[in-house]
Parts: sequence; structure tokens; C-alpha cells
Amino acid sequence: MPNYVYFLLAVAGLIVGYIIYGSIVAKIFGADENRPTPAKTMADGVDYVEMPMWKVWLIQLLNIAGVGPVFGPILGALYGPSALLWIVIGTIFAGAVHDYFSGMLSVRYKGANVPTIVGYNLGNVAKQVMRVFAVILLLLVGVGIRYSVLPEIDTDSQNSESGADDTPGRRSLFDFPYLWLGALAIFCQVGAQVVAIDTIINYAGSMGMDLVESKVFPSFTLTCTMIGFLSGIVLIPRYVTQKQALVVCSTLGLLLSLGVVLCDFGVTLFGHRANASIFLLNALGLPNALIYAGVWPLAIRGLGRFTKMGSSLLIMGLCGNAILPLVYGFVAERCGMRMGYWVLVPCFLYLVFFAVKGYKIVRWPWQRIENNG
Repeated sequence: MPNYVYFLLAVAGLIVGYIIYGSIVAKIFGADENRPTPAKTMADGVDYVEMPMWKVWLIQLLNIAGVGPVFGPILGALYGPSALLWIVIGTIFAGAVHDYFSGMLSVRYKGANVPTIVGYNLGNVAKQVMRVFAVILLLLVGVGIRYSVLPEIDTDSQNSESGADDTPGRRSLFDFPYLWLGALAIFCQVGAQVVAIDTIINYAGSMGMDLVESKVFPSFTLTCTMIGFLSGIVLIPRYVTQKQALVVCSTLGLLLSLGVVLCDFGVTLFGHRANASIFLLNALGLPNALIYAGVWPLAIRGLGRFTKMGSSLLIMGLCGNAILPLVYGFVAERCGMRMGYWVLVPCFLYLVFFAVKGYKIVRWPWQRIENNG
């Protein structure tokens, strides 16, 4: 049976479980649609804010979308197709029930978190035990990933078995210029992505918007990112290649970043009236979703026995998400928050260079001179 049939059956199972078993769970809990929630009874405009249904669904989607792409591939690699059955059944009878009861209990207890609810019912000792348990669980997740049984890439033995060196004349990572250019591209991409998401609330506040409305904009950025991910799944590689997607997304990111610093007029979208630059900043989530996946294979190709070391170098490029926000803050503090976004322009300009030319540079200029001499 084709793989897409299994996927459709899994989706159908989740829908049926939601309709049938979800109704049973709601009846057992005694849900009452007429009961006012803490967002109404304790509204303060900051922690307790009433939102439309679509925003509530979006927040829940973003909550599960962060962990899903990490653990899904790991489970699939470890257990094969059986993981699909495990995930579907586990979601219906465990995961979804846990999320539902956690949320509904929080509503009943004035928006309290799980340890606080445990403390209300079982005392302060149980509350502290619950907190310690949560910390231990997070540590176990990290340890589980660190010591997972996924196979290691043994490029040395692969080269020895083949009896040939697929990187002749290259003695170190410094002989792969496109690898270093790719690490810098990842540095620029992750840094630009963090700047676009993490600064938007303060940026909206600098234009006179209140905190309640400003807090909505990061969800718009993440929604654009999810749309980008889904578009990549559908379009790559059936309709466009990874290289073409990288060129398009880098160019789009450059145009949007220029729009952020140059466009200064009001726009109403999704019921929110704001400066156009804010919505353009949201839209950066779309190209950012696919650039990283386009840079990595171009930067890691043909490394042979240097593949593991090259991968480590590319991972080091992730430090851009810590450094570029500092650069943005330095510029914004002296020139204004809008002018601070000029740091995005050279980042995307470099990404365009890498997508068009940089990944093709296989030797440094002095290496060509030596070879020709």
C-alpha cells in the first residue's frame, strides 16, 4: 500500500477519535460552554486576555509544532512504520486527553499551571515534587536525544572500504571554501530569523501599540513559517529544486527586509491596524522557513572523510541567533528600532550571493594558482 494511504488513514483515525472519544472525554469532565473562563472573569489585559477561537487554535498548533518535527523523525528512524500506529493511538487515548484535561483544569483553577493545581489538591509537598518531576523530565528528554541509538556517520570506514579517497588534494576543512561560506550563510539566516521574531513586540510598542495587541504579531510570523514549511513539503523537489527554492527565498527575504526599513504607511490586516513594516517583518517567516534547508546540503556536499567535521562547523553557524540580535540592539539603540532592521539587509544579500554563486566556489583563488603552476 502506498505511503500516502497510511498517512490518510492516520488523519482519518485522528478525526474519528476526536469526534467519538473526544465527546466521551468532554462528557466525563463535565464541560460547560456557559461557564465563564478566567480570560473573562479575571481580565487584566496582560496575562488574562480573551481571544477569538482561531487564535487559540493557532497557539495550540504552535505548541505542538515545536516538538513534533524533532521527535517524529527520531521515532520513525528507531521504530519504522510502527511509529505511525503508536503516534495515532497514543495521541487519541493519551496525548490529546492529557492536553484537554490540563487545559480544562487550568480553566477551573483560574488559569493556574499544573504544579499549582497539584498543590491545591495534594498539598505543598506534592506541588514541589511535581516541579522537580518536570525538571527531571526535561533532563531525560535531553539525555535521551544525546544517547539515542541513531547510527553514526562513519566516513572513514566508508572511504577505506571503497579503496579510494573522494577528496583528493584536500587536506583539511580549509580546502572547502563553499563549506565556510555555507557556515556564514547559516549564521546570517538564523540570526535574521531570531531578530524578525524576537524584536517585533517591542517594535510594535515603539509605534504606540499596546502590549495586548503587540503580542499577537509573533504568532503571525510563526504562521508564515509554518506555511513556508508546508509549501516546501508540497513543492520540493517535485516542482522546484532545493537550489531554486533557496534562490527564491533568499531574494524574497532581501526584498521584505528592504520593505521593513523603507515602507512607512498604515495597513489593516486580519483585524489589526499597524505600520506596513510590521506585517513585512511577519512575512519574513515564509522565506526563513526554507533557507536553512537549502543551505545545508549545498555546504555539506562532497566532503567525504571531512563530513563529520564539516557538519560541526555548520552547526557552529547557529551562534548567529545569539550574536545578530546584539548587533540589532546596538544599532537600534543609537539609530532607532526601524533603522536597526538594516542589519537584515546585508544578511539576505549575502544569502542571495551564496544561493547564486557562493556554493559553486570549490577552490580558493590561491589554490587555483598553485594547481595551474
